[in-house]
Amino acid sequence: MQRLLHRPALAVTDPGVARIASLCRAIDSLTRLLHSGFC
Repeated sequence: MQRLLHRPALAVTDPGVARIASLCRAIDSLTRLLHSGFC
């Protein structure tokens, strides 16, 4: 865990972080789709 703190670049390659990032992107695109649909 401390290695990730010392090297932020490696944290991006962490599968857990990548999964969270992709999830956030999916939620963001979904909310945009809903907003454009309702508006």
